[in-house]
Amino acid sequence: MGTSFAEAVRIFAKQSVEEIAMPFTMHLTTKEKKRTLGLANGKYAIPDDIDECNFEIAEMFGVEG
Repeated sequence: MGTSFAEAVRIFAKQSVEEIAMPFTMHLTTKEKKRTLGLANGKYAIPDDIDECNFEIAEMFGVEG
C-alpha cells in the first residue's frame, strides 16, 4: 500500500531531529554550465517603432491598410 504523505513527513522530521541535520547527503555539482541566455544576441534588429511596417505587412497578406 505504501506510506502516506503525512507519515513520510513525520519520518523525515523525526530523522532530521535525531541526526540534527538532513537525513540524506546533498551533492552539488561543481561543473560550470555554459549559459545560453542571449543566444540570439545581435542577430536581430528591433526597431524603435514596431508599427512602422504595418502597411507593408498588410500588403503582404493582401489586406488594405
